[in-house]
Amino acid sequence: MLSLSAKLDRFARRVRNRLLFCATARVLAVTWAAAVVLAALDYGFRFRDPGLRILASASLAAALVWAVLRYLWPILRTPFTPQRLARQLDLRFPEWEDGLTAAVEFASVSENDAALGSPALRKATILAMERRLADFDDASILQQRPVRRSAALVLAIVTASVILAVAFPGTVRAGIERLVMPWTNRPWPRQTELVVVERPRRVALGGTARIAVTEKHGRLPRLVAIEYEWESESGRVLREQRWMRRVGDRMVDERENVAWSFRFRVSGGDDDIQPWYRVEVVEPPKLQRFAVTAKPPAYSGFARETSDGPLTVLAGSSIYVELVTDKPLGNAILLFDDGTVIPGKAGTDRTMWRFRSEDVLPEGLQKSGNYSLVMEDSDGVPVPERPNWPVVVIQDGPPNVWFDEENVPRLMTVAAVFDLAVRAKDDLALRYVRMIAGVRDDASRNATQVLHEGPEPVPELQVTMLEPDRWGEELTIPFEWKAASVSPLPGDIVEWQLLAEDYKGQQSTSQTIAVRCVTREEYLEYVAGERNALTDALARLLEAEEEASRGAEVWFTSLPDDPTSDERILDALRSVQLLQRRVSAGAARRPGSIREQAESLRRRLAANGLAGTPEDAVLAEVVSVLDELSALHLITLDEVFTALVKDLESAAAKSSLAVSIREQQQTVKLHQQAVVETLRRLLERLGRRRTLDVFRRQIEKLRVDQQLLHDRTKQLGRTLLSGNIAAEELEGTLAETARAQRETALYADQVFRDVQQEWQRAADPARRILEQVAATVAEASLTTKMRDAALGIERSQVTTAYRLQKETLEALDRILELFEQEEEPESVESKRQRLRNLLTELVRRQRQLADAADAVSAETDAAARADMLRKLGEAQS
Repeated sequence: MLSLSAKLDRFARRVRNRLLFCATARVLAVTWAAAVVLAALDYGFRFRDPGLRILASASLAAALVWAVLRYLWPILRTPFTPQRLARQLDLRFPEWEDGLTAAVEFASVSENDAALGSPALRKATILAMERRLADFDDASILQQRPVRRSAALVLAIVTASVILAVAFPGTVRAGIERLVMPWTNRPWPRQTELVVVERPRRVALGGTARIAVTEKHGRLPRLVAIEYEWESESGRVLREQRWMRRVGDRMVDERENVAWSFRFRVSGGDDDIQPWYRVEVVEPPKLQRFAVTAKPPAYSGFARETSDGPLTVLAGSSIYVELVTDKPLGNAILLFDDGTVIPGKAGTDRTMWRFRSEDVLPEGLQKSGNYSLVMEDSDGVPVPERPNWPVVVIQDGPPNVWFDEENVPRLMTVAAVFDLAVRAKDDLALRYVRMIAGVRDDASRNATQVLHEGPEPVPELQVTMLEPDRWGEELTIPFEWKAASVSPLPGDIVEWQLLAEDYKGQQSTSQTIAVRCVTREEYLEYVAGERNALTDALARLLEAEEEASRGAEVWFTSLPDDPTSDERILDALRSVQLLQRRVSAGAARRPGSIREQAESLRRRLAANGLAGTPEDAVLAEVVSVLDELSALHLITLDEVFTALVKDLESAAAKSSLAVSIREQQQTVKLHQQAVVETLRRLLERLGRRRTLDVFRRQIEKLRVDQQLLHDRTKQLGRTLLSGNIAAEELEGTLAETARAQRETALYADQVFRDVQQEWQRAADPARRILEQVAATVAEASLTTKMRDAALGIERSQVTTAYRLQKETLEALDRILELFEQEEEPESVESKRQRLRNLLTELVRRQRQLADAADAVSAETDAAARADMLRKLGEAQS
């Protein structure tokens, strides 16, 4: 059992510990609250002055000292002795009657000390208090509420601290450091941390200082301010603040035309602690000389050109640049619009630089645009002045070559010799022009003709690259082309193509011209068709002249005594004048006129070796008649009508006539009648020619159809001789051939009936020719023989039908010869050639018949063979 003193000591320690815990909790609460308040003030006002931060730290220390002195120190300096504790307990429990204090006093002295009474009494007192204390509960005396409050306060402080440390570790760490060590100047953590990513340290005088800012975490604030500070000439410090503009993920500001050194700083969001940055302004180098030499491509023939900047060059040209500055340069480049960079090479003192485009553009300049000079001084400061010059690059395209369409034919004969003309053009000069002619699908008959060859090497041009309007070469090349160079045959397609090349090696070809080779007869047939079109045009010309004649007669007849009184008189005369001019234009020597169309046909005939033929004679007559009309009548009529119109126009102003209009009436009438009569006679001759052409073509078609039937009948005869055909098939073939022969006979009836009707109303010489044709038809019983041939075929009398068809062909040949009676001797040669062709065809068919005879089977008996040979002999005859 503990002694009284031991119990009191233990109780004193418990009381002291509780008091210390509560005091410590109060000190902690005061210190934590002061630290939070001071940190909040520092965070809110951002104490940049170290003195403020030291003052805040001193305030925190003062709060701590005050709390210690106020709560903790009184407990620490107060001794908790048993006597003090006994007095406190006696006061707490009055029923003890200060017995605990007395017992502590008695226990603290020796038992033999008689000053305090008898030892037995003292001992009894001590034992009595020990018995009381034995049943005494400390918890019933000590209050628990202050301890619990202190514990809750400490727990709250710890919890809040942990939460703040977890949620805002950087902020808590910075706050503690700024309070504990205010001299470190540690910044508060920020949501916005601006970073200056682009800033010049030096900028040239008059240049532009570009400053770019971004945010470390990518959270760029909506507004970022930049503050400039500089010192003026007077020594006054000037400031300027403005908002930066956003460009992508950056905030950018440009200070242009800088004249003074300056410093700047940026701020935005909660970042307002950015440092000042210094920018120095320096004097830039100046350009003293700039010379550009353009070297054109070697093939062009141009000489080199020198310029002080602006360029006009041929594509593929190279440039050489030389510049001189008053100060050394760190770097210099030529920058083109398309981003091409030509670096410069510095001289020994770096004030002279040279540039060669060949190092970067081996193919030379190819695009127009602009180029500029970009320089940096020896410290890498860009020079604000960037001279800019235009460069015009003129492209050298491939040459162009084409045929002169007016002289290009579409048909030709084997004897054709054409006078052609081609046109070629190039931006600089032509190296050669060639014509490649050949027969389609037969490369072995190709022929190349050189039309133009330029000098070698390339000649020096008399113009410069600075005069592009004077560049170029354009040629018109006349030449002669002979059909014999490709040996065409009738039916072949001859193709022409032009090939041109310039000195650059660029080639181009023309559109391919296809010309069909035909026989002389086919070409004359084509010309006849063109001549018929001219005839129709002449008929329209005659109608126009007749209308002009009637209009002139009506005008003169209805002319009043004073023609100037009515404006309609002049309008009517102008209408007649227009009609008369239309007739004159058709007969004049001008492109597109009837006269020129006829002359063009004559030239085509001559080019194809058909000059002097009847067609040529007809066209020559048309040209001659139109020339005669133009010279004798039409020019005079134009002059008369022009004079009449001018006289009426001037008379309307003067109210008087200079000449008598009536005197011109007879002149106009006589000339118009002569024109009408001449055109009528010409059209009559052309009409007769057209009529004969129509019948000749119909009879030629009839002969071709009859020749086909003749060949088919001959084939039937061979088939019958061989016996290699079924009876049913033979019957069908005979019926079909007989039907075709009857249809040909009906067509012949129609043609010769038209001939009979036409010759009775035609005029000589057409009447004479048609009359002879009708007589030949009647004499030869042409259509009757055709019908009899059809009947013979139908009855299997092939030999008889064959003989009748042959007589029909001979009669048709005689009729066609009648249409050639007006031909010149040159056309007789054509007729002889056609006869030679017919004889060749007869020999070929004779050989075929002989081959068919040899093919007769040897197994046939002698009588049958003799009979077949007899029939074959009849067929040959």
